[in-house]
Amino acid sequence: MNAAISLSDLGSWASLAGIAIGLFSLWISWLAYKEAKESAKQSKDAKNTSHSVLNKLGTFSRVVDFKEALSNLSEIRTLARNSTFAPIPEKIDRIVSSLLRAKSADDYTEVNIVTVQASIESLRSLQGELELSNLTEGCPVSTPEILKTLTSLADSLEPLLIELNSKLQTELS
Repeated sequence: MNAAISLSDLGSWASLAGIAIGLFSLWISWLAYKEAKESAKQSKDAKNTSHSVLNKLGTFSRVVDFKEALSNLSEIRTLARNSTFAPIPEKIDRIVSSLLRAKSADDYTEVNIVTVQASIESLRSLQGELELSNLTEGCPVSTPEILKTLTSLADSLEPLLIELNSKLQTELS
């Protein structure tokens, strides 16, 4: 009978050991779950941070592109005032390139896209006229017309630059 009791006790001890091992396994699983959950949270936070930084860089890049375009417009106005028309088409290419990069942003409103597109079309038209007059060595379009076109373009693009600068200031705050 002692042998029967000891086998029964042995079975009870084995059951208790099984329960203890099971609880220990559950505890380890719970720790692994917490660690995985924390890692997932950190990964999500890192993704959000990188998206935020990329958005700030994108806005900064568009501000730089617009400033470059407006600076080139200013240079073109100076060249036109001095009747130096030969380098203007190349500068118009730079402006158009800057505007196209700025226009490709995802967060642009339809009004901004239309304004930039109209500016690009106006610049290309002016560029075509100047290149044609350079090829034919004829009299280019009048300096007042060129200055009027460039001033109008600067006036339409400057509010977009101000808007982008404000957005950048907000994003950096």
